[in-house]
Amino acid sequence: MDAVIGHLAEDVERNKQTPKAEITLFDLPADTVKMLTWYIQHHPDSTASILGTICFEAHVRLELDPAQVGAVLRHSFHMDSGLGQDLINRLMDMALPPSARKR
Repeated sequence: MDAVIGHLAEDVERNKQTPKAEITLFDLPADTVKMLTWYIQHHPDSTASILGTICFEAHVRLELDPAQVGAVLRHSFHMDSGLGQDLINRLMDMALPPSARKR
């Protein structure tokens, strides 16, 4: 989780002159996505907790909109997780908090 929050913090820092609602967040590094994918595959009962904590921490510490963080997580998983598209969408729809599920 710290790797994800750190990456998001770098995006916020790069955009520090931009209003929070207009900040551009970039996809997570492939290694970070692969690590999250491995963890989710081996500890599926923790998936909602992990993704929820990431969204919560990004909102509290970085003042990011959970929907924006959820979109970055979803897109990053589509790009680098190696999981099927339908599986990722179902996983994100079930595991992300409601405030982060908007597509």
